[in-house]
Amino acid sequence: MKPDDALTHCQAYLDGELDPALTAEVEACLASNPDIAEFFEQERTFLAFLKTRSARVDTSPNLIDGIKSRLQQEQAQHGTAPAPLKMPTQRFSRRGFLAIAAGIAIVASVAFYKFGRSPECPYMVSCADEFADIKSG
Repeated sequence: MKPDDALTHCQAYLDGELDPALTAEVEACLASNPDIAEFFEQERTFLAFLKTRSARVDTSPNLIDGIKSRLQQEQAQHGTAPAPLKMPTQRFSRRGFLAIAAGIAIVASVAFYKFGRSPECPYMVSCADEFADIKSG
């Protein structure tokens, strides 16, 4: 496997999503290319960092039981049944959220670069100075 091919499979390899044959090819490439192996290790370290920083916080069972009992009390007082509680079946992927956030940041940066400055006034500070000069004089 070529190093470029290994790089295209990096995320799937680190997530354990590759089939055994492709995993073996990637590992052989890593064994023969120390630069690619170092890149994979940096990616693995970064993913571990993200997982530790974005660990899911579990809700206390007492809180859930308290909410359920209060809903039951409300139902008994008003004679109406609350909507059934549904637990989420699938969490939103953190990797997907990070990709969306990165995309928004890139679009905002490009928009500011493209439309945020005028040709006559390319820097924010000089624009403020020019505006002050126009306003005062």
